[in-house]
Amino acid sequence: MSSVLGILQLGVGIATDVEQAKQGSKVPFTIARNVIAPLPNIAKAFLLIPGVPQAAVALAGVFLVDALCDLATGSLALAADLT
Repeated sequence: MSSVLGILQLGVGIATDVEQAKQGSKVPFTIARNVIAPLPNIAKAFLLIPGVPQAAVALAGVFLVDALCDLATGSLALAADLT
């Protein structure tokens, strides 16, 4: 279910980016955050992988994707505030 919501969030983020571009917004940090932020939710589908070693690898992958996306989103927010 979270993966479906993540895909919906990604769709809303892309639609928001398109509307902002139509209005002449040139804020690349916001545009990038709208695409990056929902990616961890989409990756949660991998948590359904059965098996002990496979599930552990999937969990580590989801944690890594979540951490990288959080870092990227925070960095983009900081960069937007500093510019």
